[in-house]
Amino acid sequence: MVAFHDELFLGTRVRKKSAVDFSAFESPRFPKLATIGSEIKYHDVVKHMPRLRAGKRAIDAMTTSMQYMDPKILRTEVTPIFPEELFTAETLTSLDAILLTLYTSGTAPTQHTGFRTFLKRAREKHTPIFAITEREDAALKLDAYESGKEMKAAGVIWCGDLTPEAATVKI
Repeated sequence: MVAFHDELFLGTRVRKKSAVDFSAFESPRFPKLATIGSEIKYHDVVKHMPRLRAGKRAIDAMTTSMQYMDPKILRTEVTPIFPEELFTAETLTSLDAILLTLYTSGTAPTQHTGFRTFLKRAREKHTPIFAITEREDAALKLDAYESGKEMKAAGVIWCGDLTPEAATVKI
């Protein structure tokens, strides 16, 4: 969780919106958990969240997994006219994952053979490709449009309502 100023957010759904304002964080796709004042007012969303248990096993597992966290993630914005020559086999050699930020409609350069070949090579090399949009009003599914259907068929994983920051952390 992130507690800042008078707000409490779910850590996987928060991003920094200002470097100078007291209200410096936002959670555009998930409601705030609580408002903090002379008392803490929890919002209804908290009632529907699973209870967390911080037992010794959970802490040990988290500490162990953090020791190995050094993922190499390519995070790039892609448009339908993105130059396909930038997607090469060499790009995949040193990456653990790719996060593509798409237009709200989920469009990507799937009309280009080079891009489709890149998606196929990534799947063969077991390099996962994730897709997201930075907009809150985005389509709820990757396959809302033809381009997204092609990407989904190629194994691209849609991050749904996650923010790009949350998707990067989860990857």
